[in-house]
Amino acid sequence: DYIVVVDSDDQLKPGTIRTMVQALVAEDADLCICGYEIVMKERGIPMAIGAETVAGAENIAKYFAAHYLEAIASSVWGKLYKRAMLTAQFETTVTMGEDLLFNFHYIQNVKKVCAISDTFYLYNQQNVNSLANNYKISYYDQDLYVARHWISWIKKYSDVDLTNLYYRISSAFFYSMQIACAKMDKSQRNAWLKAKSSQELLSAVAGSQHRYNAVQQMMFRLLLAGNYSLLSVVCKGYAALKQLRG
Repeated sequence: DYIVVVDSDDQLKPGTIRTMVQALVAEDADLCICGYEIVMKERGIPMAIGAETVAGAENIAKYFAAHYLEAIASSVWGKLYKRAMLTAQFETTVTMGEDLLFNFHYIQNVKKVCAISDTFYLYNQQNVNSLANNYKISYYDQDLYVARHWISWIKKYSDVDLTNLYYRISSAFFYSMQIACAKMDKSQRNAWLKAKSSQELLSAVAGSQHRYNAVQQMMFRLLLAGNYSLLSVVCKGYAALKQLRG
């Protein structure tokens, strides 16, 4: 009747499924979300979420927009799904943001979401081979593809803040931009930057630039001005400084 997803290098604490099913049934919800614990070599870091129940499409849209950058929206783990409501499969061509896309399709028919604060899911961050630890320049296009689905849906509700969605888009571009400046020759870099400077990106930057530091904001201004040569110099200097800081 229910589906729980656990990554191969993660674990569930005892009693997870029983407690989540009980919460789902008690709240007559279609999706249950729990907190998690980040497993490090030395210790665990609990990441509790607020216990609440969210009902109605607009409120659910607000909830996921507010938590778009967190595991609440961006992962399939730490969740209990109703098997009967699973209408979509993972898109095999998407390797960055595929969980976000899966959750997007699932919540289209969800009437109520319940969240419990228990940190039941043990999330292993020691895996150096995970996608999160090996970002590739191609992931930007996938992040943008996924975000388009969410934005087109959330924009139906005028009172929903899109800042987190814009920030994920601009952050994905920022990572890819640094790779382009570090690894491409001048002609390849300039062609890539010009091709990716879409109106969608400009909107995302405008909607989230207040979250970046002064140097990062300068990089985006250079991008918008088309000053790719100076942008490349600043990107390389920024990357070198980050490496020195560890």
